[in-house]
Amino acid sequence: MSSIPNSAMPHAVAEPEAEERNGSFLLDGAQRLADKAREAPVASLAIGVGVVAATAATVALARRSSGGESKSKGRSRKTKS
Repeated sequence: MSSIPNSAMPHAVAEPEAEERNGSFLLDGAQRLADKAREAPVASLAIGVGVVAATAATVALARRSSGGESKSKGRSRKTKS
């Protein structure tokens, strides 16, 4: 054990073991995320909009590349010859 006092290194406080914690890892992470969102709501909103936009773009590209059904499928187009 070190003889350095806690006042010299306040960031070096030992964390409880996993068994000693109440709750699960996911709940702890969710709580920290919620706290950060409350501190900066505008930034959180911007990040959320970016995530939704990226998800929508990914889904659209996946449908396009997999030959997903489109609205014009089944309609025949007449071409000028």
